[in-house]
Amino acid sequence: MSYEIGNIYLDEALLDAAGLSDFPEIYAYIRKRYQEPIPPAERVPIGEQTLQKQVKDNDDILFSTNEVFVPPVSNAPTKLDLSQQLERSSFLASSGSDPQLIVYGDCVTLTATYETTGLLTNGYLFKSYLEEARPKAGDKVIALVGTDTTNKNSIFCYIDQNGPFIISTSQIPSKTALVINVTYFKKYESSKIINYDANNDGIINIMDTWHVNGKATFKTSSHVYETVKKQTDLIAT
Repeated sequence: MSYEIGNIYLDEALLDAAGLSDFPEIYAYIRKRYQEPIPPAERVPIGEQTLQKQVKDNDDILFSTNEVFVPPVSNAPTKLDLSQQLERSSFLASSGSDPQLIVYGDCVTLTATYETTGLLTNGYLFKSYLEEARPKAGDKVIALVGTDTTNKNSIFCYIDQNGPFIISTSQIPSKTALVINVTYFKKYESSKIINYDANNDGIINIMDTWHVNGKATFKTSSHVYETVKKQTDLIAT
């Protein structure tokens, strides 16, 4: 199926790819007024609108005197400082510095330094762990542990829904320092296993997997983004 709007002829597949099948007249408006190709993209919400509709609304303001400009709502993630809500377990003593737990969108940073108060083999560092900082259910995030104990003790840590959990191959002596500084993401996609020569070096190995998964997934701003930005600058002046 296709649409003909004014002098603009649009194919249904193109509208679907651009995320505009619900309102093709707005896509046609942008194409006709701003003569640059618009790359396929999903509709990006801004408050109760979409970027494509924001272009039309901004034009109404720029070329009409009875409209009032409403700035788009920011989609930026909120930074949460949950440090004061952490309560250490009874087998730990303060080392003089308070723990820090910062959540910024999907990214979590935990810094904690404690000292054991007695013999310890394993246990959770905190009595509870804030929901906003928990990894995806079923996941265990590995965290390195700094310590001043002897090499006879192999101390490990993972973070699950209940927070950081300390594991040792033997009992950890009293007054042993435990230091954790880790940044992790609450949600993530597993890396793709690549079985072809992705980096063109003539060899199929783990470097091909790194080559594919290491590429940035974020694309540059589309023409619609740039149009909205230019309009916003004009309205603000």
